[in-house]
Amino acid sequence: MVLTSANKTIVDSLWSLCKTVAIILLLATPVKVAALCETWSRHPETAVFNPSFASEVSGIAVSRSYDDRLYFVNDGPGDPYFYVSDWNAGNIQAVRLRDFDASNSDVEDISVGPCNADRACLFIADIGDNHHTRQSAQILVVAELGHFGQSTRTDTVIRFSYPDGPHNAEAMAVHANGDIYVVTKEGSFSGNVSFPARVYTLKRMQWESGNAQDLHIMEFVTELDLPGLALPYSVGFAPVATAMDISSDGSRFLVLTYELAFEFAVDLANTTSAFGPELIRGEHYAPIHVKVLPQQEAIAYLSGDKGFLYTTELRYGEVELIRYSCER
Repeated sequence: MVLTSANKTIVDSLWSLCKTVAIILLLATPVKVAALCETWSRHPETAVFNPSFASEVSGIAVSRSYDDRLYFVNDGPGDPYFYVSDWNAGNIQAVRLRDFDASNSDVEDISVGPCNADRACLFIADIGDNHHTRQSAQILVVAELGHFGQSTRTDTVIRFSYPDGPHNAEAMAVHANGDIYVVTKEGSFSGNVSFPARVYTLKRMQWESGNAQDLHIMEFVTELDLPGLALPYSVGFAPVATAMDISSDGSRFLVLTYELAFEFAVDLANTTSAFGPELIRGEHYAPIHVKVLPQQEAIAYLSGDKGFLYTTELRYGEVELIRYSCER
């Protein structure tokens, strides 16, 4: 067929339209990849940490390899340990990281994920930066063992910085594919205001191929507008990200704030969209009205991803470990 000038104009216009539609679809709202839980139910019994071990619990993670095993870390410098317990915060064992200088650390989260030819590892996030002065942060990778002794060594130390300067962060999790995600804590406590969090990733291919001397640059993924999503239930400084976890298949993730938890039916590995007003409540995300604990800064999916645990880092009184289950 010979194209006339008019026909060519029509074909060019249609081709341009197709490309525009393709771009719009690519950048559209994140695709729902898993069903959100409709009803969360709080477990009738509340576990309590032994305060001798739980000075400021800032991160928890549930083992996917060993039944009834929980890991946790404490906030602040001077604690070169991670801790092993059962889901009820009992039978606690302290494990010292022999090669970790914790004097200037700010450990804020812990996650379980794949490493070293798909072994399971603990990822301990030394990522806190309240004054935005750290030029780099680090994640300590420790092989998960059937039994830990009194001390162990890190397998890998991942040093990284952000592409746009220092950020304070308390939320880190590892995807099922081994990519690391960090959600920053954006806001001002003194000004009683919060801002959209920023989500960054470090791909598994990048961190596994490096060594302890490398400084990796995190990749910006998207913004997570927690202050907007929290309305009208939570305002001021409260809607900041204090912890996160990713489901075992990567299709959902949890974010904890000072007054709410959120579950997102979004796979972070497959989205390029900003997490703002275009997200549909009840379809892409849902706020979870948990019992508010003072300074709650640790959350983790339970085995099977049908429930979660969360706790507080504030030690005044009992350090509660609360469980929620998905009823439907």
